[in-house]
Amino acid sequence: MLPSELKAQERTRLAVDLARAIAERHRCAVDVFVHRPGRGGDTRNHHTHLFCTTRRLTAEGFKDKTCELDDAKTGEVLFWRERWARLTNERLKERGLKERIDHRTLEAQGIERTPGVHKGPLLTALELRGNDGRVLRRLEDERALEVQVRLERAAELGRLEREREEVGRSILVFSTDIVAARQERDRAAAAQARAANLRPAPQGRSVTLEQWRGEVRRNREAAKEKSREGKPARGRDKERDGPENER
Repeated sequence: MLPSELKAQERTRLAVDLARAIAERHRCAVDVFVHRPGRGGDTRNHHTHLFCTTRRLTAEGFKDKTCELDDAKTGEVLFWRERWARLTNERLKERGLKERIDHRTLEAQGIERTPGVHKGPLLTALELRGNDGRVLRRLEDERALEVQVRLERAAELGRLEREREEVGRSILVFSTDIVAARQERDRAAAAQARAANLRPAPQGRSVTLEQWRGEVRRNREAAKEKSREGKPARGRDKERDGPENER
């Protein structure tokens, strides 16, 4: 849709600016068609159609495909919706108009109302002619069902996204707890080693309980062996106390 508040030349310039931006970003050829409102239709229905080539245009001809424009998952669809809103609002501001457009959903804007339904040329023409027959009612029912399906799908996607974020936060907290527990275990092991006059483990190395017990046991055995070496043997004392020593 092109703003009906703008003049014809301004609407054309707006459409061409968007097409030029797409061509520069994706290196493809873009055709621009600006349409006026149809006879008997909504007089505000100024709109444009942009046709982009599916391959990039180079000096040697068309090359690789512009696949990023084929799927909303790449982020390009949202990028161009935001870019279009920004370009349109700039033109409205240049004219000194207060009207603005917003590419975001009603939920993202904090607006609580049911989105409108695009009726299309057939339904609009039937309404303008005053036809209140079964065709019109059937089309309205189909449109209402389509809106309901979209709302349910959006609600489900929102729920899944919230669950994904919650799981991500839980994993982060759990990972943080594990790291903190390991750090606390290393600090406790180092404190026990210092209390036993042991050499603390190198930084970043964990000391298990079995390793600590083994080190304590080896130190005790080494201390006992050292104490034995410092004491005189009983046999030698008896020799000094014998007859030869008395002489």
